[in-house]
Amino acid sequence: MLDSLASAKVKQLANDIASREEVQLYDLELITVGGRKVLRVFISKKNASVSVDDCYRVSQALSLQLDVEDPIPFTYDLEVSSPGLERHLKEKWHFEEAIGENLKLTLDQARNFEGQERKFRNFEAKLVAMDDEKLILDYEGSLLPVPLVYIEKARIIFTFGRDKEKVSKLKKKGR
Repeated sequence: MLDSLASAKVKQLANDIASREEVQLYDLELITVGGRKVLRVFISKKNASVSVDDCYRVSQALSLQLDVEDPIPFTYDLEVSSPGLERHLKEKWHFEEAIGENLKLTLDQARNFEGQERKFRNFEAKLVAMDDEKLILDYEGSLLPVPLVYIEKARIIFTFGRDKEKVSKLKKKGR
């Protein structure tokens, strides 16, 4: 929807404003909802929750800056929010912050991993470590080294009020 130059400009403006407001730009996306274009900007805070005030300040400042710079050549709505509890993981630093969390992953194609009987495409596992090129996942007690380039989609699985390990076992049993 946006050319790479306009997209880079929007990202830079959002990043600068997020930094100034003492939050971090987590992600942004330009999507179509009900026939309208929506620029969604997701912000986060290290070791803290994003407040409504944080979203308001970033929204106001970014809206003004986008009006002045005008990098988006069509009408759109601006939404600023936190990425949520079941946040999508796209950047390397997203995964680094998610170490210790249960993830739902989709790989680019069904793949075999050494020591595993099944092929993996869509699955859930716990992220235990990572390096520059791969995630180390705990899948049913076995460690799977999954190269980052294999990952099509990833998000955190939020479990409220239950032990994360227990939830994973219940899902396997079909409960």
